[in-house]
Amino acid sequence: RFVEKHADDAARALVSIDFAARLIFLNRLSPAHISALLRRLDGSLAAQILGDIETELAVRALETLPSETSAALLRRLDAAEQQALIARMAANARDPLEQLLHYPDNSAGALMNPRVFTLSPHLEARAALAHVRAHSGQAIYYIYVVGEDQRLLGVVNLRELMAAEDDEHIEQIMTVDLARISAQASLQAVIAHPGWLDFPALPVVDNEGRLVGVLRYKNLRRLQNGDYNPAADSLDTTGAALGELFRIGMDALVKSTAHRTE
Repeated sequence: RFVEKHADDAARALVSIDFAARLIFLNRLSPAHISALLRRLDGSLAAQILGDIETELAVRALETLPSETSAALLRRLDAAEQQALIARMAANARDPLEQLLHYPDNSAGALMNPRVFTLSPHLEARAALAHVRAHSGQAIYYIYVVGEDQRLLGVVNLRELMAAEDDEHIEQIMTVDLARISAQASLQAVIAHPGWLDFPALPVVDNEGRLVGVLRYKNLRRLQNGDYNPAADSLDTTGAALGELFRIGMDALVKSTAHRTE
């Protein structure tokens, strides 16, 4: 009843529930309830839930979501997990989903890394930072903010997040005017995108503005040479970068931010 009447509050509460309790709770819900929650969670947690709950429940929940939303979530799963879920779907749900999951060769959608760490705009900075720490292998310096149905709302960098007040919400500190690439964009359009002048990574969105992946500047040369495999695009250097930022400490970051403001 709580999920039915207060889905937004229920989704936010799930972030603070420990894994075991969360799994017990979710496996007792209906597919409709699961889909309602998935639409309101950030993509990282939503994908984790899809992989952890009972398979049949995950399949039925995906079937009740719009195909674009299901595709955005499935892209965050390993290929084996993705195919296991798709194979058990009804044909009327499976067919359009498979079409969405196969962007044209050499398009941004085919070349992107689909594993993007995201945050909800409603999270407080304190909870968001804890979420980043817990998933340091997935996060990059620029963290994208998504709303309902995984639509891209903005971006926040890690320094801004660490310097924020504990009770500030992500939507208060995020930048909403950010460059993005269409998933249908050609390789030539990706390389020529002006956003590379300002950002080392650019988000990839579908026709409805849903975040489906990310492309990084360091892969442009490999893109041009034709030897870039997005499945092998690891984030090995990210953990070290995050660790270094955390070692800097909150005080130093606040002082640095204050100095730049002055």
